[in-house]
Amino acid sequence: MGLFILEPNLPPGSHVPGTTRMLDHNFRDPELVDASVAGLKHDTGRNADVVLVPQPSEDPNDPLNWSLTYRDFVLFVLCMASVIAAVSSPILATNSLLLIFKFGHTFDDIAALTGYNVLMLGLAAPFFSASSRVFGKRHVYLLGTMFLFAGCLWSSFANSYKSFLGSRILQGIGICPFECLLYTTIGDLYHIHQRGTRVALSTMALFGSTFLTPVITGKLTKDHDGNIYWPFYLLSGFGGLAMVAVAVLIPETVFVRDKTYETDIVTDEHFKASTEQGTVVQEQSEKPSITAVVTAHQQGSDASIQTQRKSYLQTLLPFTPLCSPLRFFTFLVRPLPLLFMPSIFWGCLSSGSMIAWTVMLSAIVAELFSLPPLWFDEAKVGYIYASPFIGATVGLVVAGMMSDWSVKYLTRKNNGVYEPEFRIPLMAGNLIIGCMGLFGFGLSMKAGDNWPAPTIFFGLMVFGLILASTSSLSYLIDAHRDLSTEIFVCLLLFKGLLSFGLTLVAYDWVLKRGVKEICVVMGCVQIGICLLSIPMYVLGKRNRAWMARNDVLKRLKLK
Repeated sequence: MGLFILEPNLPPGSHVPGTTRMLDHNFRDPELVDASVAGLKHDTGRNADVVLVPQPSEDPNDPLNWSLTYRDFVLFVLCMASVIAAVSSPILATNSLLLIFKFGHTFDDIAALTGYNVLMLGLAAPFFSASSRVFGKRHVYLLGTMFLFAGCLWSSFANSYKSFLGSRILQGIGICPFECLLYTTIGDLYHIHQRGTRVALSTMALFGSTFLTPVITGKLTKDHDGNIYWPFYLLSGFGGLAMVAVAVLIPETVFVRDKTYETDIVTDEHFKASTEQGTVVQEQSEKPSITAVVTAHQQGSDASIQTQRKSYLQTLLPFTPLCSPLRFFTFLVRPLPLLFMPSIFWGCLSSGSMIAWTVMLSAIVAELFSLPPLWFDEAKVGYIYASPFIGATVGLVVAGMMSDWSVKYLTRKNNGVYEPEFRIPLMAGNLIIGCMGLFGFGLSMKAGDNWPAPTIFFGLMVFGLILASTSSLSYLIDAHRDLSTEIFVCLLLFKGLLSFGLTLVAYDWVLKRGVKEICVVMGCVQIGICLLSIPMYVLGKRNRAWMARNDVLKRLKLK
């Protein structure tokens, strides 16, 4: 048992997907190097003792062989496009009263404009996920920017509630590819020890940036005499830029390399198959090692094939056929059984619930601060969101610094062996600070005109959200990278349905029960969810081993 992680009851030498040797303490001395990592590629510079997981193939088109600078550039462009997509969701946060007066509808109807936006984001996820499995991710990102641009343009000219609702639904579909695939793209582009900081950055792009939106839209609306369309004029322009940027700068990141290079998710079954096919010859061992399998491929067929790097125009092809189009329907339903797997359900709870709480509160913030005794106008309501944006920014810095550093520290303590469960301790920050924000927001709002306190607690809540998302999403990527696309569909469905339900009842719930009771309930639920991280950490490896031995997708013929 390493660092309180229980080992599964498996035959000696069995490999559990997700567990891998990541640190080579004796990398400078060939005579002392661990046989389990001898011959495997290492990182360079200050991370020269880090074994690259997964191992890059010999193909120059493998994203893991691209320069780190170029990979970071691709992720940066996707993050910027994700910011533009994500900010469309809370763009109405400060203008609820203006929308009520314009369309003559109730608070619940106006909240539904955000609720249906988030709902469609979740419902579209299985279709985009299945399409990315069959034809790659590039065309899905392109479709996302097109839907987003069209939806924002539509909102700019919508003169009725139904028309405005239709445009919001289209925007939700446009957001979906970025929330569904951005994290899985990190799995395509980076090795394990490089992912934590990038996951934190992506979380900031998808969630943290949304809290800056009301600050801008509130001021913009007030400066244009309450014109609710100006934010959409601006967003339409940025949406067009995002569409062009993705079209000309983002290549396909999906690359199908031999399973033997996937040293984090390769299974014993594949080792056996490789041996029977003559891929590995290891006379002095009954069981082939990861090193032997990878080295054989590096010296064998892959090395003999001189693959040319694709030209720039070739990288712009929207579709990369990965399998038969007939498998689209198989991939469409694959996420559903995964939702009932313990680790995946835990990840949905840990990240999705915290996001849903903030979506709900964002839907009613305008009502809480615009009505007596505060009487805030659009600009002042927007300034409230400066606090959660600061909380998200600080959360990004802390999560980015702690995530990869803590993983390396725990891996060294574990004799160089990495376990995905090393991502989970970061959840403690959400338990302490995020839950404090939930309780504090409700209790301080009860005080009436005491607006600075709930504003600060709102920021603490979002700080916890960033830590919770970085921890749980990094864990899911590392533990189940081969299923990451389907896992994020589960997350979006869970988050979308929960957020939709909460936004529909938010205003009535506040009227009947008050903000204090609502936030206390949410805080207690969130504490319970955070405490589930303890058994997840202790039993996570056993769960991974069980999932590998009892492949649900294979049994259901969905593999």
